[in-house]
Amino acid sequence: MTSTGFVSRMRQAVSTFRQRRHLARRFGPVKRVAIETHGEGYGSWSMLRASLARDAVVYSFGIGEDIAFERSVIGAYGVTVHAFDPTPRSCAYVEAARCEGLVFTPVGLSDADGEGTFFLPTLEEHVSGTTFKAEHTAQEIRVQLRRLRTIMDGLGHERIDLLKMDIEGSEYRALDDLLAAGIRPLQLLVEFHHRFPEIGLDRTLAAIAAVRGAGYDLVSIADSGEEFAFARLGKN
Repeated sequence: MTSTGFVSRMRQAVSTFRQRRHLARRFGPVKRVAIETHGEGYGSWSMLRASLARDAVVYSFGIGEDIAFERSVIGAYGVTVHAFDPTPRSCAYVEAARCEGLVFTPVGLSDADGEGTFFLPTLEEHVSGTTFKAEHTAQEIRVQLRRLRTIMDGLGHERIDLLKMDIEGSEYRALDDLLAAGIRPLQLLVEFHHRFPEIGLDRTLAAIAAVRGAGYDLVSIADSGEEFAFARLGKN
């Protein structure tokens, strides 16, 4: 390696360290545990290393047009991943992808059961909709929404080993509901959307505090400061 290359790598390492230290100060301490990453690029997620049995119950909410994370987890562990997204483009994408081990249901996650309004993004390159109207949304459609408890009951699941949630700002109400219902996935992966002006950072800080208060440790924060991994360490 040239001296220029070495210096460049060292600068990048220092920059990454400073960024992660800043995130830890902002969102609270991160428990140091072994982590692995699944997916590609923006759609990648961190989770506990070697943490799923073949019969693990895995839920993934918010698919968009990217199932790299789900494919990776299925390939690594041989599990079935239950995926959920009511967005029409997502439904078409998953049907065309034909991923073995992926069971798809076209419903959204919320804090109430029934038909609800879904707001689709204004920009064509964006896919995922949301249950709240924001400056980046335009067209309204009606979709089926379900509480997590209702979904679990319908699928006959009494536990969840890993739950991933990327639902474009709807995560706050969904988290409040699942915690109030006493549901405690062993791992909880959440993208918080405090970058949306309608939400803001305070709401994310409150949500993180609530998750910690329910017995979770924060084990990973993406460099973006938006994707978080929580785990109930030592719990079954």
